[in-house]
Amino acid sequence: MKQRPLIQHVISSLHVGGAERMLVKLCGATRERFRHHIVTLIAGGALADDARAAGAKVEELGGTRSWRTLSTLSDLKSSVVRARSSVVLSWMYHANILSTLALAGMRERPPLLWNIRHTPSRLRDETLLTGAALLAGIPLQRSAARIIYNAERSAEWHERIGFDASRRVFIPNGFDLHLFQPDAQARVRFRAEHGIPPDAPLLGRVARSHPMKDDATLLAAFARVRQAYPEARLVLVGQGMDTENEELTAAAAMAGVADAILLLGRRADVHRITPAFDVALSSSSRGEAFPNVVGEAMACGVPMVTTDVGDAAAILDDPERVAPPGNAELLAVAVARLLDAGPEARARIGKRDRDLASIRYSLEAVAERYMALWNEVVLAPH
Repeated sequence: MKQRPLIQHVISSLHVGGAERMLVKLCGATRERFRHHIVTLIAGGALADDARAAGAKVEELGGTRSWRTLSTLSDLKSSVVRARSSVVLSWMYHANILSTLALAGMRERPPLLWNIRHTPSRLRDETLLTGAALLAGIPLQRSAARIIYNAERSAEWHERIGFDASRRVFIPNGFDLHLFQPDAQARVRFRAEHGIPPDAPLLGRVARSHPMKDDATLLAAFARVRQAYPEARLVLVGQGMDTENEELTAAAAMAGVADAILLLGRRADVHRITPAFDVALSSSSRGEAFPNVVGEAMACGVPMVTTDVGDAAAILDDPERVAPPGNAELLAVAVARLLDAGPEARARIGKRDRDLASIRYSLEAVAERYMALWNEVVLAPH
């Protein structure tokens, strides 16, 4: 029996993040036709066990988040040689550069695919290490058979600074529509569990703690919403979104909304929590390419309000629910418009979003696009 082709993925870590979650989902969705070997430059990560459960082998090289990550280069090269993979797929700038260097000089090297999942606003907003890796990609991109982007706006930004448009492949994020789906009872269960009145408007944001998620704008917008809806509650889910985050709790107190916020931290059951929201939110100010939370809310049939970062506006495809980054007033206006519309109108909007996600962003369809690309580059002369 012929062995399934092996895809070797290289990524900085398997800590919780959008790219990391997409990688794990992709391994699970394609495991019947491809084997997967994930090499992480940094040891550890909350998603490592999830990756193994998805059928992937996980190898940790033990680097650090610094220039010393370069010390993993020889180990990475040895791993590629041992694996004898059909394709090497690197995820994000640091892994793109190290994978390129690791494959350099190999006589029989597998085709290399880069995966870029970030939309910078300005180079000076990036860390020194990330900015250096990004710029190093311009001369080194010739080694990549294709460059995968999960957002059109990200591709356009990179091509403006010198990335080759002829290498572009656009593959959006995909979502498990059986896992993320509408649940009419979630609203009742969640409120009962957390002591929230049945008629209190419930807003929710799923995001890790990071400056680009712009907590300040979110809290200011929520404070405005509460002027019209004083019973409103805000649920924050994600790594670092808990009571130990002193900066967050202080900001909530300063905004006058601390008593109306529920901090849940990192949760493995986001697919059960999201359907409980009346309105889902994404408040990012920069950096996003394809925000997973937008697609997950759509899949759950929950109306989303988002800032205009990355491809968020194009994904949602409804200008009335998009606000400029950093604009708390217009973010609040968009939320209030949905609350004013009432539950029946929100249900209609949610169904429209769910239908759109089913057509454009199902995990099965996205996985097919990845597998077609892997087969294409394996068969192409190189």
